[in-house]
Amino acid sequence: MTRWCLVVVAALGLAGCARGTPAISNNASKSLQAKVAQIRTAASAHDAPAVAAEVAALRAQVADLSRRHQLSAAAARKILDAATAVDENLSAITTTTTTTTSPPEHGHDKGDSNEGGD
Repeated sequence: MTRWCLVVVAALGLAGCARGTPAISNNASKSLQAKVAQIRTAASAHDAPAVAAEVAALRAQVADLSRRHQLSAAAARKILDAATAVDENLSAITTTTTTTTSPPEHGHDKGDSNEGGD
């Protein structure tokens, strides 16, 4: 995983999950930390579709926490800004899959398949 992705995921975690701040409730902090861990796991696996799904779930979670007054508008904005940065850079965490084939073995005749039985 690239360094920027680690920084963005860490920033997302720090933006909304700092303990002891009135901008976020304890329960909200715990649930957001769990979501950030899921995003981090998907990013570490270079699984862009899973990262995108987890970030979408994070956005829904932030909206719900904001509606229930468990997350301040400022904290929600920081989290959503970090989520946008993750979305904008998803292509950087994907890997290219390369398929390799073995060269044909030399020294074996095409007809040498043990057709005569042993």
